[in-house]
Amino acid sequence: MKPTMAVTFKKATRTQAKARVALAGPSGSGKTYTALLLAKELGTHIAVIDTERGSSSKYAGEAGMPEFDVVELESFSPDRYIEAIKVAEEAGYDVLIIDSLSHAWVGKEGVLEQVDIARARSKTGNAFTDGWRYASPMHNRLVDTMVQSKLHLIVTMRSKTKYVLEEQNGRQIPKQVGMELVQRDGIEYEWDILGELDKENTLVITKSRCKTLSGKSFAQPGGELGQAIKAWLNAGAPPKEPDQRPMHTLKELFELVKAAGFGEAELRQQQLQRWGIRRFKDLSDEQIDTLYEFFGGIQQVRENVAAPPASDASAPTPPAETTANAPTPEGKRGRRIE
Repeated sequence: MKPTMAVTFKKATRTQAKARVALAGPSGSGKTYTALLLAKELGTHIAVIDTERGSSSKYAGEAGMPEFDVVELESFSPDRYIEAIKVAEEAGYDVLIIDSLSHAWVGKEGVLEQVDIARARSKTGNAFTDGWRYASPMHNRLVDTMVQSKLHLIVTMRSKTKYVLEEQNGRQIPKQVGMELVQRDGIEYEWDILGELDKENTLVITKSRCKTLSGKSFAQPGGELGQAIKAWLNAGAPPKEPDQRPMHTLKELFELVKAAGFGEAELRQQQLQRWGIRRFKDLSDEQIDTLYEFFGGIQQVRENVAAPPASDASAPTPPAETTANAPTPEGKRGRRIE
């Protein structure tokens, strides 16, 4: 029996937020340069995930550029991006630039290559039943990690000119209709602010939850745009402190699943259905806690059903428990550290 969860609505309150900004454009449009200038306005401790063969480091020490640390990825697996994001969070950076996110889609060991790898391993060789069933959860985990990050996040994405064919005088004529992102369709929905850069380094805001920026364009964007984004992010009440409740370990989760009368097969099924995760070690602390609460709820229901009926009033009262033989309360379980 699945435990029920109460649904409660509350008054919406605007709180301060972290940046979720995406910059798209063709080669040479200034994506990396612009991202660094925006990052300079958002924080002082800046990290860059560089997939462009060290392009960000070419701006290090240049006048007007901020100081920053960099990691240069050689594998563009979504899991590698996730690892780098978590390391940046643990290191205490203020701002993280991902330059670029396109490689997680089309680069070495990116999502499209993961589809081919999974298809080659399968017995059917079907990209949709085997390839995408394996690769899509990897992409989804990366997106979830980015939008839930504790850092200001600026990502760059490559784009190319998009054309459609229109019929004119009986002939099919290509017509330019805008830019096409080199990433999975729908990735534009994940950002609060999305801007497209052209070869002249002019940025057009194509999507914005910040009303003052909607539809605006900026020639050689930098400090002015960064300050406007920062002002919008800081409007509202300070965010609440994160929940400091203890986090459960994977070992504790296994013990609870066993106590609830299940095994690894049921646990694996739950994590696959929820997040598409196959390996137990890939579960995050929050996901472990979610599964712990789920199986804990089942165990509690089973214990309530199996509990004997309450004795009547004539039953003898057991002796009061003394301090000497009282059980020692368990110590507070601490957060998992790996």
